[in-house]
Amino acid sequence: MSCRGLKATHNEFEAALKPTKGGIWTELNFKRDHSYFMPLNNHFESLKWRLRALASAESSIDLQIFLWKKDHSGKLFMSEVLAAADRGVKVRMLIDDTFTIKQDQVLSDINHHPNIEVRIYNPFKRRYNSFSMRFLMNVTEFSRIDHRMHNKVLIVDNHVTIMGGRNLGDEYFGLHAEANFRDMDLLANGNISPFLSTVFDIYWANPWSFPVEKILRKNPKQREIETHPQTPFFPLKENHQERVIAWRRFKELATPAEYTVLYDLPMEANKKNRMDDNMTLDIYKLISDAKERVDIISPYFIPTPDLEDAIFDAEQRGVEVRILTNSLQSNNHTIAHSFYRKHMERYVNSGADLHEYRAWARDRNLFMYPPSENKILGLHAKILLIDDDLSLIGSANLDPRSLNINAELGILLKSEELCSQLRQLLEVDFSTRNSWKVEYNQEGKLIWQGNDKTLHQQPRNSRLQLFEAWFLGLLPVEDKI
Repeated sequence: MSCRGLKATHNEFEAALKPTKGGIWTELNFKRDHSYFMPLNNHFESLKWRLRALASAESSIDLQIFLWKKDHSGKLFMSEVLAAADRGVKVRMLIDDTFTIKQDQVLSDINHHPNIEVRIYNPFKRRYNSFSMRFLMNVTEFSRIDHRMHNKVLIVDNHVTIMGGRNLGDEYFGLHAEANFRDMDLLANGNISPFLSTVFDIYWANPWSFPVEKILRKNPKQREIETHPQTPFFPLKENHQERVIAWRRFKELATPAEYTVLYDLPMEANKKNRMDDNMTLDIYKLISDAKERVDIISPYFIPTPDLEDAIFDAEQRGVEVRILTNSLQSNNHTIAHSFYRKHMERYVNSGADLHEYRAWARDRNLFMYPPSENKILGLHAKILLIDDDLSLIGSANLDPRSLNINAELGILLKSEELCSQLRQLLEVDFSTRNSWKVEYNQEGKLIWQGNDKTLHQQPRNSRLQLFEAWFLGLLPVEDKI
């Protein structure tokens, strides 16, 4: 087997199609001189609006995603993409290669559609149907493959956009049979869509965004995903008039806001990481400039030295800091909790209001399809609220991987109304019904306080999980997590 690494490809720059004129968007009289935003707070609304946006597409769909699964929600989503392509819509799909295990054939099949082009970001040269084997057999290129594209955005007709923390898989939409995520997205309309299209174009033209046929070398087979798949969950069946009514309702509910798109540039050839890139510095500055309060919602919270300095400096200035992250029991990445645990007591000591998500949250039925009795919930939303008017929603976790290695995307909104909306939506998560408040008891020992009981050890599934978290924390890899 050759150890020669993958060489960058060459892509001609291809600009997104201009916003469509006529059709449903003209009928709705969507104005483009400002931008309007609506939080997609629960699983049902988030999937429904994605399917509705795809069904409304008339000329173009651009999708940038970290993970797509061929499960119920993934098939529903891709079936609408294929249906749009069948009616002549041009589709560009850029997917990171981390979790494309066993998807080479289906991605080749989707790419075979004359109106769909699929590209894979920073691909693994040696293809294996095992996550561990894929990394092991490409280890000579670790400095390259360690960098991943974590962005998540859907742009339809350059008119509407959905972006935030959700990947495309059942656990992000409350459909998983065992474990689901509490997440958050934004649905947006206005001049933000062409701006995000410009960012998408930069990634699309990057030499490490490989056309499928250049890396997978699979012969396309018969279409594997049906245009209208049968699913035990809701198939969104709306006619044109019903979609118009729904979009008009969005216009009534959406809030205008000033915005700034925060994004990292894609990798350059042989670039190890993106230390000190734009989005990371913006996050540090937002916290450093806070005057009264900071709410941090991050599923994986492993503060870098600069982030920790910014938070502690804010606390010393009298800024109220509230943090929500996963507990060991709700965390789907035990190793992330291993290194968060090393920082936890510092925040309790400094006066931060620290909360950890309860896997068996009392109100978890709000974020998953019934029955919810035997399903656990984990946090996956990535939100930063500063004072009373600034909100950042995007793909970035507050850990070394997001801040220093991966490419990320977020939207910073300046709006008192939206900031207030988001805080109200998140109060249920900070409630001790749904998260443990981590604090010291009178004896000076850490406790996890719920509304119904107090734990004197961190919540966990088993002693084995506790041992695993301790052992993984011994590894010298915190700067990679």
